[in-house]
Amino acid sequence: LRLDIAQGRRIRQLGHLYSAAHIGGFWHNKAVEQGILQLQLEYFTPLFSMGNQRIRQFIRLNYLAGHNMFTGELISTNISKTSASFLDPFLGGTQRLHLGLETVLLTPVHFSDYRLAILGFVEAVRLQDAHGKVRQSSFCKSLGMGFRCAHPRFSFGTLQVKVGYSPLTQNIGFTINVITGSSDGLDMGEAEVIPFKEY
Repeated sequence: LRLDIAQGRRIRQLGHLYSAAHIGGFWHNKAVEQGILQLQLEYFTPLFSMGNQRIRQFIRLNYLAGHNMFTGELISTNISKTSASFLDPFLGGTQRLHLGLETVLLTPVHFSDYRLAILGFVEAVRLQDAHGKVRQSSFCKSLGMGFRCAHPRFSFGTLQVKVGYSPLTQNIGFTINVITGSSDGLDMGEAEVIPFKEY
């Protein structure tokens, strides 16, 4: 069984809000096994002017919980596939709460139609199991900065580069990925099982 609910809208002059809920599991012997609850809330502000530059704030809140999971089915502090260099091997939770903050500064820098934006980010994560909070060396998952580069002839989207530090693993991570601007949560797709290992 699986149920997906998602809605995105603009709230007048306050910005844009996207929310989603994913509920799923297997019905076996008159009980739900491997039940998953995933809640997602994303918000970003309008563009604020700072001289000849503009700034925008992103806030992301995600909650993932498992019910009646099999032995050994635990989640880690790993949040998304786009943060591959910040992955850590720590497992131990059946519930995860993640908060991500990102500030993007749109610069007036233009060269050959290339547009550049600078960003700073911080991610916090908290794991919990049936006995309460899981021990973590830090709630801060990662923090760092990066940039985005866009061009009208880029068919793949916007190129993003991030460099960050993870207090959980005490290492430095580096990622390169592409932002397409599409929201999978509002697209109807093939029925599938909700993943528990990663968001």
